[in-house]
Amino acid sequence: MEKQKSLFSNALMYGLYVGLAFIIIFLLYYIFDVNIFKPAFGIVNLLVTMAVFIIGMVIAVKAYRDKYNGNVISFGQAFLSGLIMGIVAYLINALFSYLFFAYIEPGMLEQYIDKFAEMMSGQGLPEDQLNAILDRMESRMTPLKQLSSGLISGAVISLIVSLIVAAAVKKENYQE
Repeated sequence: MEKQKSLFSNALMYGLYVGLAFIIIFLLYYIFDVNIFKPAFGIVNLLVTMAVFIIGMVIAVKAYRDKYNGNVISFGQAFLSGLIMGIVAYLINALFSYLFFAYIEPGMLEQYIDKFAEMMSGQGLPEDQLNAILDRMESRMTPLKQLSSGLISGAVISLIVSLIVAAAVKKENYQE
């Protein structure tokens, strides 16, 4: 067992790593001008980000268990470690997204709406329905709403994934 490290500081460190990985993924999509409205993108993006997130959480919880906690971890400790790591990762991601859309590329959300409108106009959707969809998108596609949406969805995803990872990674010492 290495030098003692708190559960919080371990989770914080891994949350920073995963948050930075999310930023790198986003920047790669941005640099390569990936069309986010293609169905294949949604599937690939979900698989990539969830793989990074789940692998990062498993590594974080196992690192705390094996390096700093005598090779044992209760379900509660594993859950808390994963939850903290996930919330930190999604907080970093949401804050970066806010800064990016508000200050670095303030017109990008409007460009996304325009690309979506262009894609949907060729789908045979009646104009009034398309306009209603676009109005809803415009009201939701602001940097501040993206920030709050990212924080809420990140907390929910972190909660669910942390429960699963904690059940898989827990290792309690039953020897008396």
